[in-house]
Formats: sequence, structure tokens, C-alpha cells
Amino acid sequence: LAHLDLHPGAILVQKDHSIKILEPGTYETNREPAHAAYLAPEAQGGQGSPAADLYSLGMLAHFVLTGRPRGAGPAPLFENEIAALTG
Repeated sequence: LAHLDLHPGAILVQKDHSIKILEPGTYETNREPAHAAYLAPEAQGGQGSPAADLYSLGMLAHFVLTGRPRGAGPAPLFENEIAALTG
């Protein structure tokens, strides 16, 4: 079973802090650009799988930790660490 469209808008946090995933099982090859940031590379080519959902969860975790989708530039929280790694 794969969701194949995990993105911030598909995650609902309840008052009791439980998490609900909305829109299960919807997969379209025509995606809005905002969703593409969370889509695994192989799923962008139409080859969705449960592994693609794991990739999307990683991208969601990145968004939660940094406040920005991956590729949107360095997050303020990690600017010092990135500067130290890149010299």
C-alpha cells in the first residue's frame, strides 16, 4: 500500500497530537509544483512505490525541521553548520 502524494497539505495534526494522513491512494502524474518538492525522483517518472513514500516522509521531515522545502536554500537554523562544512 502506497500513498504516493505525501506533502504538508496531506498531513493533519489533531488536538491530541495524533497525526492523520489525508488523501490516501491518490496518484496523478500531473502534479502541482508545490507537491513536486516532496515527490521521489522515480515517482516523478510515474513509477510510484512504498519506497517513494519513504522519500516523501524524509522531505516532510526536512520541511518540519527547517521550515523550507528542500532546495529552497539554507535554513537559518543550519547556516553555521553548512558554512563549517563548505568552508
